[in-house]
Amino acid sequence: MNERLRWLISIVAALALLDGSLALLDRREEKTREFHPGDPLVAFEPAGVAKVILTRPNKKPLVLARTQGGSWVVATAKDFPVRPNKVEQTLARMKTWKRDRIAGDAGVHDKFSATKEKGISIKVEDFAGETLSEVIIGSLTGVDTEEARKNSGNLDPKTMGRYMREAREDTVYVVSDFVTGEFEPDDQEWFERPITGGDESKVVRLAVKRRTGEQFMVAFDAPYPRLAGPEPRPVDVDKARAIAREVVQAYAVETIDGDDKALGLQPPLLVAEVVFSDSPRPVQLVVGDVAPPSSTVVASYVARVPDKPGPLLVPQSALAQVMSATSDSLLLQHVFGEKIASNVSRVSLRVGPKTTSITRDGASWTVSYVASGMTAAPRKLDPANDAKRVRAFTAALQLPVAQFDPVGAAVKARTRFASFAGSSFLGAAVIPEAT
Repeated sequence: MNERLRWLISIVAALALLDGSLALLDRREEKTREFHPGDPLVAFEPAGVAKVILTRPNKKPLVLARTQGGSWVVATAKDFPVRPNKVEQTLARMKTWKRDRIAGDAGVHDKFSATKEKGISIKVEDFAGETLSEVIIGSLTGVDTEEARKNSGNLDPKTMGRYMREAREDTVYVVSDFVTGEFEPDDQEWFERPITGGDESKVVRLAVKRRTGEQFMVAFDAPYPRLAGPEPRPVDVDKARAIAREVVQAYAVETIDGDDKALGLQPPLLVAEVVFSDSPRPVQLVVGDVAPPSSTVVASYVARVPDKPGPLLVPQSALAQVMSATSDSLLLQHVFGEKIASNVSRVSLRVGPKTTSITRDGASWTVSYVASGMTAAPRKLDPANDAKRVRAFTAALQLPVAQFDPVGAAVKARTRFASFAGSSFLGAAVIPEAT
């Protein structure tokens, strides 16, 4: 071995020894570094975050990505829009996480579920794809099982937190934040809601068309809520608005892959459309067949919404009323709709020139009379007659609609009427007279 080679080997050995010594010193410094309670767990600027990746064992990763316009989408779900401000709120919440106290070092990761194999991982990346921070959320802390037993299993969230660690560090810290399911990598936790939208109080038209060809349209504007068409029969406005509400508030839990025809979207099982008084553009919900059971954890229909990525999975429970509605089921069956006697607060009964008014006053009832322009002094009703009064109200609420005349021309002068406070009925009904 010549002199030059021995010299090179000596230099390499010296460098290796120096590197090992520095690494040992770094580890000792890490072990002995003074801990300051309240130090931030993460250090990044939310404005510089371009991607958030959520992972949990036995679940597919969920990736949230910032678009060029600054909004957020679920990149792993066909770029479906994220709920407004949810990512910003999430990043701001992470910035509030403080290192309250040390739980342990490398040997306790598994004990506190502070590992990627057991906990939830939140990775934050910048626009260059570099990792700004990755937090592993472990198990709950602050759970006093004996105290919970004394309180029937109730836990005080103010005393609870999570074991967390920055993935690039060994130390596990206790962070006083009651994190539950907000960081789960589930689409429905992040999807924008509703998928249709609109102000339900401004709905003027509701149209439903089925694959079978059956269809109906409800008009909510003047002179009364009715089935639109040659025979404008009145509808129960509460039932009709409940259907419109389901369309306007529909939400999705997941996206699904597949051909529209195979999923029952061509032709669709049902198409629901809602028109608003303050917008020329209606919202539309296209519903296909029931999704395969393995596609989602809840029974769902496949659905599409114009201008939204899809197809989507919408829970069956969210569309129960619109899917079962028919024109006959919406027709007004009773003069006052589906009202309950216990909700009645005022009743007026007119027979010829005489009008009798019964009004609720707290727990008691007051009756007054008006006849030929003369008004009798109000008086309290005997509580002993409460049961009889409820039976009378119930009978009045069940009065059937025999015919309907929007201008009231067919109403006979001798017909007896009762008006109930808060009734949604508009128009004039002809009530069959008792014989």
